[in-house]
Amino acid sequence: MKKHRITKGVASVWQCLITRSTLAPVIALGLFFVQTQAQEQSPLMQGEDGFVIWEAEDFDRNPDELWIADIDREGASGEVSMLIPNGAGGNENNTQLQYDIIFTHTGTHIIWYRAGADSGKDDSIWLHLDGERPPNRATGNQASMTGFNGTIFAWYSKAQDGGGQMTFDIDEPGLHTIAVARREDGAFVDKFIITTDSSFNPDNFGEFGPPSTPREGEEVESNNQVEFTLNPVNTEGVENTSVTLTGDATITPEDALMVLQWQRKVGDEFIDLSGQNGTSFMVNPLTLDWNRAVMRLKATTIGASTVSQEAIISVIPETDPPKAIRAQGNAIQQRVFVTFSEPLSDASAEIAENYKITSAEGSTEVISALLLNNSRTVLLETSEMVVGSKYTVTLNNIADTAATSNILNGGQVKFYSLGYLLPQTDDGLIVFEAESYDVNTDDLWVEDFSRGTPSGGVSMVLPNGAGGNEGSSQLLYDVEFIYTDVHIVWYRASGDSGNDDSSWFWLDEARPANRVDGNLASMSGFSGKSDFVWVSDPQEGPSPYTIEIDEPGVYTIALARREDGAFFDKFVITDSFDFNPNDFGPLGPPETREGSPALPEVTLMTPLDGEEFESGEVISLEVEIGDSDREIVRVQYFAGEELVAESTTKPFNAEWVGAVAGEHDLSAAVIDDVNDLAVTEHVFVTVFTDEPIQITSLDLDGTRANLIMEWQGGIGPYTVQKAASLNAPVWEDVDIDVESPLSLPVDGTIGFFRIVAP
Repeated sequence: MKKHRITKGVASVWQCLITRSTLAPVIALGLFFVQTQAQEQSPLMQGEDGFVIWEAEDFDRNPDELWIADIDREGASGEVSMLIPNGAGGNENNTQLQYDIIFTHTGTHIIWYRAGADSGKDDSIWLHLDGERPPNRATGNQASMTGFNGTIFAWYSKAQDGGGQMTFDIDEPGLHTIAVARREDGAFVDKFIITTDSSFNPDNFGEFGPPSTPREGEEVESNNQVEFTLNPVNTEGVENTSVTLTGDATITPEDALMVLQWQRKVGDEFIDLSGQNGTSFMVNPLTLDWNRAVMRLKATTIGASTVSQEAIISVIPETDPPKAIRAQGNAIQQRVFVTFSEPLSDASAEIAENYKITSAEGSTEVISALLLNNSRTVLLETSEMVVGSKYTVTLNNIADTAATSNILNGGQVKFYSLGYLLPQTDDGLIVFEAESYDVNTDDLWVEDFSRGTPSGGVSMVLPNGAGGNEGSSQLLYDVEFIYTDVHIVWYRASGDSGNDDSSWFWLDEARPANRVDGNLASMSGFSGKSDFVWVSDPQEGPSPYTIEIDEPGVYTIALARREDGAFFDKFVITDSFDFNPNDFGPLGPPETREGSPALPEVTLMTPLDGEEFESGEVISLEVEIGDSDREIVRVQYFAGEELVAESTTKPFNAEWVGAVAGEHDLSAAVIDDVNDLAVTEHVFVTVFTDEPIQITSLDLDGTRANLIMEWQGGIGPYTVQKAASLNAPVWEDVDIDVESPLSLPVDGTIGFFRIVAP
């Protein structure tokens, strides 16, 4: 039976008396504008923090006056928005709202717009800079600001084509004209923000975003104050890896604008690093030209700025040669992808003679070698391979990109040569790569070799601006189901933004019967992912993404265009709701194709599910591996995502030493000589400790309305309780399953709190 353990010395350790004193009124610090003289409307002025903020109705010119002020649509900032009414006519060149702005900053700028539209026929406007679309957005729909279909008003920064935020470049400081031009009538625009801060989000400043900034000639009085709370520190890393610097500052008042800009020292001056805003800065890859680089973070607001302490980046020259970590071969396409641990030099990676492919059946000729855009994957075009044979790739004279090259000689990696896709497996799986399609209906989908880390070295994308539509732009896959009823579709995908994160799923020339309406058939959920992630998340309706198979047999699955710029790498279809492709590592399970031997059944035998251990006890780890044609070479044991033990010797048992107190989710990954893996089901164990709970920190936050409590010791789940007195017969639960540190609202002038645990 579990008991609540209460430590001796309750009053001094567990419970703390909190007295709240009456505070004098706090004067809000902010800024306000003073018109110094009567004058015609002068240009908007970019502040020292890089911001320009204005209401849509505060235009300088409305050339053909087809844009009108609207007060009927609810939710506008200032209760007024601008509208180009449906049926009003007009065109891109004459139907504009023009705003004169004096820019004090050069380089890349981001524009945010608060807009709304009733439908997809009303939800876009053009961006113009100095009388034309910005030079970086001259083609296609790259200058189209969109994304506000079906919203009353909301903040967006999305380009219809090209992905990412809506950016434009200012080459020279001075007077420029920003215009929003008619693209679709029926579009409402309410407010605009221009910033140099790529990490800025107007939603952090309430529904309407920050207040408008001044025009030229309006004096700005500001009591804003900024202070660094976290300084970056000296950091070192190995060449061609990565390092991250972090820093942070606070601003008073809290709702004032502040920009965090990373800077590098060049000579005697610190230079802004374009686009490097926010609390963290990553260097990847870390090349030797970053060695001894002096960095700092600058915090800027209206009327005030400050800089962090300086931090030095040190680069340790790399001395290890690259390693081949995986190879995948397709006998039908006669090609092999070899993935390496780090970027390679073009000169060495693209010499076909540096690769030898052999098997028990003999050698296979390497016809050509191509280093793909990610610089870590090499595509080998080969002569004929035998389906199901295990091949060994031997690598020589392969150099990395270190300043002093490190050479791989005698490296080896193995793979099975795969054939055609098999019917659904006995355990209900169908697994296939996106590039292994049967038909590309209009050839608008193309192979991509540069995005992230695709499973087979290549992914598929319909590029931004390529055109196409749902019905004609499809990749078709013929798959055979042996089981009926509900199946789950998993997809490994990547997209830059909310404009690039969906495609339609079709089953036998139509959306699935259970996903005909709305966006139920849209595969989404991977917005803002620069590398591939596993998702099963329809745009509408509950997750996971399910389809229904009425009869066994061959079906045609289609990946159909919905948004261009969406990258797809791999698919898994399963009849098990418990299946998760992440259990097989980030690339998921191997394709279910001819030539791929079945993975063994694997079971974590010890410890047992629910077993308990004392802190400091050594935990034995044993796995049972079923019969298989696979050659198992190692077993890794995990607690959550942490590798806690590994064995490379049969029977692959191991020990976990130093398990910390708490509940642990254990699993084992059984890995063969081609780096495919099978994962056991998870078991949960608990490690107990007799260490008492101790309050280590207790203080009021800056508002003095919340208590910040930190503690250590004991074992969760923890419960925080309160009472009116120390001797209260009953303590009231405030919150359960809490973690340290904990923020607690403080009511009244006196109170007692304590932490209890099982």
